[in-house]
Amino acid sequence: MINQLQIENSVHLLGFVVQEDKMAAFVDADVFVTPRFTGFPITFLEACLCGVPIITTTEGDKLDWIDNNVGYVVDYNQKELGEAILTILSNEQLKKEFEKNGKDIVHKQFALPVWIKEIERVYGKRMKPFRS
Repeated sequence: MINQLQIENSVHLLGFVVQEDKMAAFVDADVFVTPRFTGFPITFLEACLCGVPIITTTEGDKLDWIDNNVGYVVDYNQKELGEAILTILSNEQLKKEFEKNGKDIVHKQFALPVWIKEIERVYGKRMKPFRS
């Protein structure tokens, strides 16, 4: 499809990269596309922290915080993926909004102190002190 659209010089498909190269790629990226995933990819948080909008599909686990907040979750097909990419690339204001939201969400919802408090809240209610 990249060849068909003649955008070879604008698209870079990366496989595994080491941490330093990955962060450099995020900083240079305009959009982070992951058509399929399972679980909770840390790369989503890395993209958000670097201000890169996310596009993924319904082929992954449901992560409500992505769609229309830091990017898009679309059906798993070329048409919707392509439209989502073009929407972000052609709307600088939208891209800036997703960038700001992404950075905010990492700091407010996914920062380690926030997770520690949540774990303490959830497990603190359920756990009783151990007594011999």
